[in-house]
This record gives sequence, C-alpha cells and structure tokens, in this order.
Amino acid sequence: MLDILVVKNRDLFSLYLQDNDWLVVNIMIQLLEPIFIATEILSILMYPTISDIRLTIIKYWEHINKSTTIGTLLDPQSKTKTFIDMNQRENAITLLHNRIELYKNNTDIQSVHNLQTKKNK
Repeated sequence: MLDILVVKNRDLFSLYLQDNDWLVVNIMIQLLEPIFIATEILSILMYPTISDIRLTIIKYWEHINKSTTIGTLLDPQSKTKTFIDMNQRENAITLLHNRIELYKNNTDIQSVHNLQTKKNK
C-alpha cells in the first residue's frame, strides 16, 4: 500500500523507509523497550493511586476527626453551634473532657516525677 503512495507521489520517496531503515528501527525498539518498561514501573511507584489515598484517609480519619472536633469546640465563634445533632454535641464534649483528663493525669504524673527527681538530688 505504501509502495503505491510512493510511486504516485515522488515527494514521499525521501520519507519512505527502506529495508535497512527498518532494521535500524527494529534495533532501536529492542534497545528502548527496557527503558520504556522501567519508566512505566517508576511512574506507577511515584504517583499514588486513588485507592492508596483512600486507604490513607481511612487510616487517619479517626485521628483527624477527633482533632477537628476538639478544635471546633475550642473555637470561640462556633463552640457547640456547629454540632446540630445533640448526640454529636454530647460526644464532642465527652471527647474534650476525656482529653483534658488525659492531659491532667499526665501532668500530675510528670509533676510527681519531677518532685521525686528533686528529692533524690
């Protein structure tokens, strides 16, 4: 088919690949194929897929959700107004109280440790 085009249009003859040109093309394909495969593999490894992102979000959602809930309660403009549902509001307040107790207990333990360290000196 290409031969017919070349015969009919002499300008295409300079662009038409000869047998030795096709040999060079085949050699180039063999040389470049491993580079192409390596590039595909590296591209897949470097860019996360949507499923990777989804799993990461699910993994950190509980932590993010708790942090944003506490931040919302401590925001002077919103406080409990953001929580329309009473159950969400009560859960948020309970979460904040539990976190305060955790810090309070940790501070008490640290204070006792500091006092014992000072006495031992």
